[in-house]
Amino acid sequence: LLIFLLQKGPALFGCVDGSSHHFTIIFNAFVFCQVFNEFNAREIGDVFNPFQRLNKSPMFLMVIFFTIVAQWAIVEYGGD
Repeated sequence: LLIFLLQKGPALFGCVDGSSHHFTIIFNAFVFCQVFNEFNAREIGDVFNPFQRLNKSPMFLMVIFFTIVAQWAIVEYGGD
């Protein structure tokens, strides 16, 4: 996904290749790939259901919430 965005992102999103906008899209995709991985890493056994017992893990939900809010703040208000 990240290599695809690196190569084809400027044409898809209408930005200049190598610009800060282009790299922000790649960084944002990277962070949300990590959020996706956090859900998948919750389940290690033979049964794959990453959303099982999600309501019994408030610390996990707080980490996910903080990650998403921090990502939004960094993209929206950080940088130039």
